[in-house]
Amino acid sequence: MSRTTPPRTWPATLLAIALLAPSFAYAQDEEPLRLLLDETEGRVGLELGEILAAGRIRQSLESGLPIRIEVRTELWRDRFFDSQEGREDWRATVWYEPLSGTYRVETEDTPVGLATSPEAATELLRSEVRSELSPTEPGTYYYLG
Repeated sequence: MSRTTPPRTWPATLLAIALLAPSFAYAQDEEPLRLLLDETEGRVGLELGEILAAGRIRQSLESGLPIRIEVRTELWRDRFFDSQEGREDWRATVWYEPLSGTYRVETEDTPVGLATSPEAATELLRSEVRSELSPTEPGTYYYLG
């Protein structure tokens, strides 16, 4: 009698991460998100880069996978021990509809609109992404996004 070892199996989540991780890589000069400070109001503005036009992301989108985007913005007070003063999460989903050739955009489960290209869908997302975080007391603050 000979003993055979069963084939090694990998956890499904590990395999999915290994397969999908390279698909969402950006070129080094791409910025997926930029934080812009409005110094008059102390608020931060959010500006999305060309996130849907990147090669593999666009391919994934056009192959039928919905693209989910989450932007987390945090307000931190600069002290000896920094403290988080606020946090906001913004979510969006983009689907490609192959029969109509359009991209459906939703934010926080609210339909935003239809676009005819990934670039137009990105513009719809840019019109919706925002943050209301601002300091409530005097001090030195910084934002993370």
